[in-house]
Amino acid sequence: MPLWSPAGRLDYPSEASDLCVNRCFSGGTVHIAQWTDGTFDYNMTCIGVYQAHVATIGWQPSVSDGATAGTTGRSLPMEALRLSVAGDRLSGDILWRGQVQSIGWQPWTTSTSPIGTTGSGLRLEAFELRLTGDLASQYSIRYRAHVQNVGWQPYKTDGATAGTVGQGRWVEAVTIELVPKVAAVSTAVYAAHVQNLGWMANVSDGTVAGTTGRALRVESLRLTVASTAYAGDFEWRGLVQSIGWQPWTSSVEPIGIAGRGLRLEAFEIRLTGEMANHYRVYYRAQVQDLGWQSWAVDGGTAGTSGMAKRIEAVQILLAPRTGG
Repeated sequence: MPLWSPAGRLDYPSEASDLCVNRCFSGGTVHIAQWTDGTFDYNMTCIGVYQAHVATIGWQPSVSDGATAGTTGRSLPMEALRLSVAGDRLSGDILWRGQVQSIGWQPWTTSTSPIGTTGSGLRLEAFELRLTGDLASQYSIRYRAHVQNVGWQPYKTDGATAGTVGQGRWVEAVTIELVPKVAAVSTAVYAAHVQNLGWMANVSDGTVAGTTGRALRVESLRLTVASTAYAGDFEWRGLVQSIGWQPWTSSVEPIGIAGRGLRLEAFEIRLTGEMANHYRVYYRAQVQDLGWQSWAVDGGTAGTSGMAKRIEAVQILLAPRTGG
């Protein structure tokens, strides 16, 4: 039977979601948070809600659905996390564990227990999450960490490690979200031409093309779409050292220039035809001195302009439009 936790009138904006990550009055897991504004009553289903405990701050307001928990730009270690998935009607749970300073990996536990520690001054350095039961058959769990002196790492899914192990670096912020599993009917396939390495192997669906940690420039990119459902293509253009923006072209043509020692500094991608009606294209760049940037989408710019910084790696993926 679902358990609920009433808040009455909200004293602060995150009070309802905060109830989701705490025990209810009877000690059980909260499935539904309830409150009123004096005129209407409201219910919040407790799924994908999480909360960070940060050094010198304590428990922050809870967030949900891929929002940032923790801090960035303040050099404050995260010490613990708690979350709730109780509101979903599917059977199953989130299992997770944390890598803690001076302790190492904690045992796997369910979402009813926090990971990390509070009151000990120990930093959370890494974490892993995975799903069980029907949740695992219908969803993936996607998460990432903002790490001391590293910044935002690439997204991890379904049990992979976010953060670092053995480097003495603390996690500063995280995002967590449940993503429905969708059978892919269109796939982005792409490859990078890299300084000293030439054309690397084709990759697809958000896999990294290029290199990280080796200070090697991407010089050119090639891209194709394999679609079994909709007509259409990619259009894209690149910003190249000493040349500037290249003209928009179809995916038949690579962007950048291979073999002339010129760095690719930025690129933009958009969809055409029926593909554009049913999909969005997401992409991002690992940039010299900056690391991984946030995702750009549907014509936005990945990389930098006017900063003379090389792209070192890229990720590209297609995602179905909601309701499309």
